[in-house]
Amino acid sequence: MNLVHAVQLFVAMLPASSQPISSMERKVALERLRTSRDRFLQSIESLSESQWRFKPSPFRWSVAECAEHVAATEEQYLLTLTRLLESPPPADGDSTLKDGELSAIYTDRNLKRTAPQSLQPKGRWPNRSHLIDHFNQTRAKVIAIAETTQAPLRAYRSRAAYQNPMDGYQWFLRFAGHCERHTDQIEEVKGHPDFPKN
Repeated sequence: MNLVHAVQLFVAMLPASSQPISSMERKVALERLRTSRDRFLQSIESLSESQWRFKPSPFRWSVAECAEHVAATEEQYLLTLTRLLESPPPADGDSTLKDGELSAIYTDRNLKRTAPQSLQPKGRWPNRSHLIDHFNQTRAKVIAIAETTQAPLRAYRSRAAYQNPMDGYQWFLRFAGHCERHTDQIEEVKGHPDFPKN
């Protein structure tokens, strides 16, 4: 038995949570990350400045504010994920939500939440181009992690919305789900009867 086969056999004998994610899990994560990125970018392209800034009411976000929140949250999520993976996973941990349950928490627009003050829109970027560049750079780093990591992501533990436990792999689903949620919000703004025609 050569060294490669010996290592493969050893990895196969480890508990599932101690192994890298499967090729199917990686494929699903990458598909969600890329699809949610593309749909978000399509939702904000070709908008006039009046469309970009239109607010359906004083208490609802404009497309610009939704987009800023997405970009700021991506940056915060990436920082948290990076810090999480800098340490070894815990020896044990709470059982986590199923992947579908976690995705539902982030995509269901009927579950209303208020963004923390640190992630509220406040004009972080001087214009739309800078915001898009920042989002793309952050998402590219997330995708690179999803493409290459060999960390036992299922063994990591952190908290999702409503204090539900999630594992390290589910961070990719969280990135995608949060982006999908606010892309839907952007489409709701664009569908408002008073949304500017141009």
